[in-house]
Amino acid sequence: MGIFKAGGGLNPKRYENIIVHRAELDRILNHIENEELYIALRSPRQTGKTTLLYQIQAHLHGHGYGVAYLDLSNVGDLNKVEFYQTLCSSLHDGLNSLLDDNIEQLLNPKAITNQNSFSDYLKLLVEHTPQARKLILILDEVGEVPEKISATFFPTLRKFYHSGQGNLPDSDLYRKIIFIFAGALDLRKLMQGHNSPLRNICIPFPLTDLSRAC
Repeated sequence: MGIFKAGGGLNPKRYENIIVHRAELDRILNHIENEELYIALRSPRQTGKTTLLYQIQAHLHGHGYGVAYLDLSNVGDLNKVEFYQTLCSSLHDGLNSLLDDNIEQLLNPKAITNQNSFSDYLKLLVEHTPQARKLILILDEVGEVPEKISATFFPTLRKFYHSGQGNLPDSDLYRKIIFIFAGALDLRKLMQGHNSPLRNICIPFPLTDLSRAC
């Protein structure tokens, strides 16, 4: 009789004997190592996205990367200030072991109240994580971001990406961050259309169906 677990993402260490190694994992890890485009992981619900995100986090941890995983499924009722402070608190906790000492005042998540201060906060994260060659910031369930916040949040991330594409002295700071966006149909809306905020700054990684052999 086979062993399986249904519902929710699987911890890669605890469930290593039953987790399927998907080809997308190797391709995403290679992209993170060698490229700068952000990543869009798109597939229907309950197809293994979150488990794959946990696997990415586990593979990168301790190999020169700072990785923070953020589950956005519970942000729907937050106002703008609460949203950004919750986001920054999660990033701070996820990257805490890599942060410079004595910078709590400078990187205080409670001071972040809008998209502009959030962008500044991201740059400070880069500046104060010298041990990490790249920061991988994983945003799961992006479709749960409230529409009023989404209208400025994702364009801000687009602007952050483009700030790293020039030859200015601090461009390399912006290039140190790679976002991974995960979602279902809601992610497609953010990527398609001339004015979609994630258009042309992400490489899509749609999950293929598992075979019977898996």
